[in-house]
Amino acid sequence: MAYYADSVESVTLESGGRYVIIRGKCAYEAVQCYVNGALVGAARPYLQWFELALPAPDKRDILFLLAVDAADAETDYFAAAYDGAAANANRIRLYVHADSAYLPTDKAKFYRGDAGDPSADTLIATKPLFPGGQGKGGWGRLWGRAWGMEDFGLGWGTNWGYAWGYDTARIEFTTEPLGPGAYPVAVLVEDQAGNTSTEATDTVTLASYAEPATDLTITSYTLGTDTLVLGWTASGDI
Repeated sequence: MAYYADSVESVTLESGGRYVIIRGKCAYEAVQCYVNGALVGAARPYLQWFELALPAPDKRDILFLLAVDAADAETDYFAAAYDGAAANANRIRLYVHADSAYLPTDKAKFYRGDAGDPSADTLIATKPLFPGGQGKGGWGRLWGRAWGMEDFGLGWGTNWGYAWGYDTARIEFTTEPLGPGAYPVAVLVEDQAGNTSTEATDTVTLASYAEPATDLTITSYTLGTDTLVLGWTASGDI
């Protein structure tokens, strides 16, 4: 049993309406095709050339070709052969709004589980709700004290904050790249004494890999230092 991740070459894709034709060259007995990590077909090369017909992929679908021995054409080697494939996957963005219900000393805690886990049990980030140390109530109190009217300052600070968008801060955290799957996530708020709010929970499903970068171009080349600079349009999913 063996696979050969670097043994497929001269690969071309030809659109055929609802299908795409993949052609290439391989010295081994069979070539497997994976779409987003799922084995969808295999071909036997003739005089080292092979051809595969697949339903036309979406722009976020990622195709992987893997050379194998003929006896292993139906064996799924994706996890072993492409251990780093999750680097091409999507990230999950979590956030909480810090409004008048919270104090400047409160902090947001973000949790995640692995794909398929029943709950989000791994703490992945802790962030202060008010990074500058002051929320709208804190500023209201400061101004109120300065004027000798703390209650008025608190109320005025809150109302002014709502009107001008200062009252609510959006505290975000973005995960590392993740492979396709259903990930449980949770966010809660913890105060200075260690008391915690009720968790806000959800399960986020990543159905495919991230849209790849596009428009790869050569930006510049410096002959003296043999330096090549490339430019591209980054994926909006990573």
